[in-house]
Amino acid sequence: MGCGKSTIGKALAERLKFDFVDTDALIEERLGMKIEEVVATKGEMFFRHIETELLREITYQKDDTESIIVACGGGMACCNTNLLMMLYGGTTIYLQSSENVLYDRLKNEKSNRFLIKNKTDDELKTYIAATLSQRHKSYYSQADMIISNNDSVDDCIEKLLNKTLFARLFA
Repeated sequence: MGCGKSTIGKALAERLKFDFVDTDALIEERLGMKIEEVVATKGEMFFRHIETELLREITYQKDDTESIIVACGGGMACCNTNLLMMLYGGTTIYLQSSENVLYDRLKNEKSNRFLIKNKTDDELKTYIAATLSQRHKSYYSQADMIISNNDSVDDCIEKLLNKTLFARLFA
């Protein structure tokens, strides 16, 4: 949350002339309610199931996924076999932001983010640190690429494109 998946994904897709899918936005569109409402009324297990089914749908449309960038919810890689589907289905990128940068980005957005909206600033700092620590070890470190996103959108995209180009030189 707050690392820029949607913002960077959309900007990168525009630059590369790729399609862009934000899984949270697509789930909200399909279900006709916000993620917060889905979790509150149907439960987190239902939401995670819907995420998995959507990821399966995207991943197994092989002919159509050559030119697509998918911004997944921050917890998607943590559930079921989603990480394996991601790794199998394409190039996975972890946009890594520091705890301080995430805190600065999220502290004024708490009211828009249901997982953190009732947290004090100190609780938010603790939540960020704990979530990053747990997810990095178990999931995010397995991404094909880890790109630092502590700066501007353009800086992040340039880092991503440069790393991708460099990787292709040695593939």
